[in-house]
Amino acid sequence: MIKWLVFVGFFALCLSGTSQTKKVRIKSERGVKYFYHEDSVSLGRKDVIEMTRHFHDFYLAVNRDDYDAYLASLSPVTHQRIPSEKLKRKYTKYRNYQLDFSGKVQLRYIKPFPRDTPEENPVYIMAIKLSNNKAIEKRVGFDPLKRYYNKFDIENYLGITMVRTAKGFKVTILW
Repeated sequence: MIKWLVFVGFFALCLSGTSQTKKVRIKSERGVKYFYHEDSVSLGRKDVIEMTRHFHDFYLAVNRDDYDAYLASLSPVTHQRIPSEKLKRKYTKYRNYQLDFSGKVQLRYIKPFPRDTPEENPVYIMAIKLSNNKAIEKRVGFDPLKRYYNKFDIENYLGITMVRTAKGFKVTILW
């Protein structure tokens, strides 16, 4: 009888864990569904959706070699702090990632950046699991996972920093 109760309790616990998985659909791109566990993000659902859509637009711009869209997706503070020739070099490094998001894409977490930043609003780190068992071999120096989060296998994850601006979420490059 006790074994049965333990089994039912464990089963109920497992069901409650899977019910916390939320999907963020990107309507502009068919075939891509971002998903996350509610306890892995520090923002509300609407903010997660907005941040994820902006992240997706940022990488579409990079993958389509649209430098103007890349610049438009960066925060105003990033534009003020980083000279244009350096932004161009960072763009080239992002292009070398050659990322392609398709199918189900897992957001490992979204959490506040642990240090002070030049941005006026709080900065968040997104860690995104790459599709199709891809890996990043030559990680850029401005990837926050490389600098601060070596606690898990980061080869299969992309890290990016985001900030809310007057025009919604934008990518911020902190260093």
